[in-house]
Amino acid sequence: MESVVATLAGELDLATRPELDIALDKAIGEDVPTVVLDLADVTFVDASSLRSFGEAAQRLRAEGRTLVLRNPSRLTRRLLAITDIDSVAIVEDP
Repeated sequence: MESVVATLAGELDLATRPELDIALDKAIGEDVPTVVLDLADVTFVDASSLRSFGEAAQRLRAEGRTLVLRNPSRLTRRLLAITDIDSVAIVEDP
């Protein structure tokens, strides 16, 4: 297997961050070079979730692996650029 895909949905905020972190830890725990987060059904992303994305991307990068953020909304894509997460993760636009 070359990648693992986690599909996220709904609002990613402080209340759902623990679930997001569990999903990220599980995906990162897989022995694959690429972790893909499908954001197509995500309706909102707050700063705490952006921090989780950034931390996951840095963890993977330190291991020579890659985080791909797939199908972000236009607003989420903009937030990824503003926070510079798009410099440590690959962002695949829809």
